[in-house]
Amino acid sequence: MENAKNIKVECSSNELMTFYIQQMYSVGNNGLANALGIHPSKSSRDKARIFDLACQLVSKFGLPPDSVNISDKPTKVVLEGDYAERLIQALEGKGKVKRKAPAVTEASQQMDLTI
Repeated sequence: MENAKNIKVECSSNELMTFYIQQMYSVGNNGLANALGIHPSKSSRDKARIFDLACQLVSKFGLPPDSVNISDKPTKVVLEGDYAERLIQALEGKGKVKRKAPAVTEASQQMDLTI
């Protein structure tokens, strides 16, 4: 297999290992052993070594091209808070977006001063 035809993984082997260990904890040692088809005691003893080697291989050589399913649907992103405000301000500066002024009535702008 040529390296040029692989899907490059952009994270380090440590990040991959952290992800896989978190997933292993969610299924437990027995669940991991069943998924791998090995005895639970072997899974318990060798999981660190297995994960370490697998993560180094994936980060070094990438993934086969057909191993990742990329959706045709566009990805939806929701921005909230400061990030959304900064994006709106940047788009306003380029003239792409105009904010609608809030509908304020004249009565709400006046103050009632009674003594």
